[in-house]
Amino acid sequence: RTMCSGVSVPMVETFDGVQNGMLPECFSAENAQVCSDLGGCQLRMTSNTTSGAMLVTPKLMHAANDLDVKMKVYGAKGTKFMVGVMSDPTQAETFEMLWEDSITQNNVWYDYRRPTVLSNVYGADDNVSLALSLPAGVVATMYVDSIEVVDVAECMYLYDLYFVTATATSVMIDWSEYVVAEGYEYEIRVKGKDNKEQGIGDREQGRLVVGNLL
Repeated sequence: RTMCSGVSVPMVETFDGVQNGMLPECFSAENAQVCSDLGGCQLRMTSNTTSGAMLVTPKLMHAANDLDVKMKVYGAKGTKFMVGVMSDPTQAETFEMLWEDSITQNNVWYDYRRPTVLSNVYGADDNVSLALSLPAGVVATMYVDSIEVVDVAECMYLYDLYFVTATATSVMIDWSEYVVAEGYEYEIRVKGKDNKEQGIGDREQGRLVVGNLL
């Protein structure tokens, strides 16, 4: 497959209109191809005990450490996969793994999102391809759809947000984050009402306490 010169960001690939067994233009892959197993069009990746699977996007003409990657993922809960970037999709040694994750829901589509801000190899002056990998050593199948790559928002988003404790007038919130911030903005809305409360909070012992809720 001939390498393309590059595509601009935002980049969106839904696999709609791509024939079964084929790939979108300028994508490359190993043990991965478009199928209609789950209705519509999606990409199927399969690994086994001796070989893995990989999908590589065209080169993205944007700062390598400023990409926000979104996609839909489907597979057996616990299936491990890796997300990384490559400066040359034809050269395996250019692959940098950024995230090693597992499918969190069992055989249902769910939204997956990660940024490339933690890259230690590629920076603002580099252009890279996004690479998604299923490692060899285990028999596994993962489906991917609706890949979207955009530039990272000025305020980095959080993930795995949850409530630690709650009282009648306050709530303690915790989360995971990609970069450490000095403070956090929040907005509180009451269900069924238009009014909202906004504020800026500092994290206390790794958690944020929002008070004066009544």
